[in-house]
Amino acid sequence: MASFTNNDKVKYTIIKRRPHKIYDADGLCDPPEYENPKIHIAQDLPPKREMAVVLEEIMHAFFWDISEKEVRKFCSTATRILHKDGWRKTDS
Repeated sequence: MASFTNNDKVKYTIIKRRPHKIYDADGLCDPPEYENPKIHIAQDLPPKREMAVVLEEIMHAFFWDISEKEVRKFCSTATRILHKDGWRKTDS
């Protein structure tokens, strides 16, 4: 499990587990006020989609008040640029 601390010193843990089906989502970021907040990422995503979802959820952790539309726009753009530039998931 990876973890990081956001700008407000809230520590998040990233876990590879699909969010509960009620969310109908590939990823989910707990609110920063939760005790031990987590980011859930579905473990069965294609690599490019996984990159986009991880970026989206980390962005939520850092900028909780930004709209979902703005987060998705930024992250899809960043993913497209990074993927076009050759960034790929590796096993290391």
